[in-house]
Amino acid sequence: MAWQNLLRRKRKEDMLKIQKMVSWVLIEGFHQAKITDARLINSSVPDKEECELRLIFEATSLLHPTKKYLAKKGYKVKDSKQIINDLTELLGDDIHQVINLAGEIIPEALNVLVGQPVDIEIEHHHGKNHAEPFCMVSQVTKRGGLIEQLKEAA
Repeated sequence: MAWQNLLRRKRKEDMLKIQKMVSWVLIEGFHQAKITDARLINSSVPDKEECELRLIFEATSLLHPTKKYLAKKGYKVKDSKQIINDLTELLGDDIHQVINLAGEIIPEALNVLVGQPVDIEIEHHHGKNHAEPFCMVSQVTKRGGLIEQLKEAA
């Protein structure tokens, strides 16, 4: 038994784990992902400062061993309805953990979202001056949520 543990440990020592390259270009469509960051940031727009809720997702890739696929979704005040819909989808009745009774997002409470498995939908927007498309997260649901929507639509 001890020699098996030694052999397992030796195999791990002989491995070299690489740092994956980050890519913000995902295939258009549905992806399983997890939330890796959730925070409020100040987005500087000329002549006015606005706060934004930003979620960062790491998409699961079973195809590419050297890339880490990331996507982000930013919400501004004008997106209040979408913020409520997405946070309700992810937290259900526990939405009060991140939004107080005054309707303010609680920055230090956003860590409850980090690590949550989700489904995201990516839409491509092409610009004539860019080789790669802008990959916009158009939908966020709990893991399995987008699959259920597809089944219901079929």
